[in-house]
Amino acid sequence: MLEWKGEKCSWDTFKSGDYVIVDYSDKYTEQPVSYYQSGETFKMEYGNGKQKDYGVIGEAMMPYSLDYPYADSVYVTVMVPEEEYITQTENQSAMYATIDAKKGEDKQVKEYIDKNVLKENDMINVFSVLDMKASFRRFVSKYYMIGSFLVVILAFIGIMNFFNTTATSVISRKKELALLEVVGMTKKQISKMLVAEGFLYLGGAFMIAVLLVVVGAKQILINTLGTAFFFRLHLTIVPCVLMIPILVGIAYVIPKYQFEKMSRESVVERIRKE
Repeated sequence: MLEWKGEKCSWDTFKSGDYVIVDYSDKYTEQPVSYYQSGETFKMEYGNGKQKDYGVIGEAMMPYSLDYPYADSVYVTVMVPEEEYITQTENQSAMYATIDAKKGEDKQVKEYIDKNVLKENDMINVFSVLDMKASFRRFVSKYYMIGSFLVVILAFIGIMNFFNTTATSVISRKKELALLEVVGMTKKQISKMLVAEGFLYLGGAFMIAVLLVVVGAKQILINTLGTAFFFRLHLTIVPCVLMIPILVGIAYVIPKYQFEKMSRESVVERIRKE
């Protein structure tokens, strides 16, 4: 489960007790820097005064979910085999232990620990994948809440602007549309023309929205959520697509309604009005 930088070492060589695995600094940056590299010698000083020189057999780090959750801002993690650690320190107590539960059995394992282990010793801190998922959900929930609030407001403003643009386009051309009727266009033809213009507005709005998502939203997400090392960017135009049926309805209904309302006046009256 280690996340290696460079070539992996074999388990048999590592457990011989003559080698250590050292992690690398700035783990979550694009270009991590190594404290110790493979082939170098590492001098281990144990708490009981014992010292031993080990060969660095590889550079690797524990996955975030398995790493020790407490550390100084600058530190080096050195991994030695269990048998070697017990031999040098004579300490068989674990400060931190992990359980690799099978997929789908996280809940059962946690319930077992709560009912058995914690019942005997409630001083033990237990942190499970379920806790991490709950913590992550709390983290992203605020972004969902803020994002949803902004989406509702912007969607309402966008719909109203599209509604007003479509309606105003018909009303402001009252005299022009009347002249088209004079020269021979039927009301049905004019209505189709206005609907087609509405669809052109819609197509332009959709293309601009997609462009803003791909260019603008991507940069905003990278500069905000993207600063978290676990963030993975996945852009989608689904929200834009979901708005299409509403806007198609507006682009179709509003021009027809406004033109029919306008047509209640005679052509002469519409031409005379400024």
